[in-house]
Amino acid sequence: MATTPDPMTLREMRPGDKGVVVKWTGSGAPLRLLEMGLLEGTEFELVRHAPFGDPIEIRIRGYNVSLRKSEAALIQVERHDGPAGRDVSTGVSHARTR
Repeated sequence: MATTPDPMTLREMRPGDKGVVVKWTGSGAPLRLLEMGLLEGTEFELVRHAPFGDPIEIRIRGYNVSLRKSEAALIQVERHDGPAGRDVSTGVSHARTR
């Protein structure tokens, strides 16, 4: 698994990027996002930015969540390439079997 050496925020990522939550910065995580599973160590995929950039949609734990850019700027992440054929948001292998 290749990781980026420099810390970055979720707001800086592009659609299709995958990564893992490293930590929350600033005053901490909003309770509603913690309750939805956006915890440190959680893998995710950035699905899309809205046309004007806000909100940002991510796939996490098998469902999609929309975040404000201001919330995404508080989330420090590591970008990585998920294992081939594996959905990092659900852990489900999509490999073909014969």
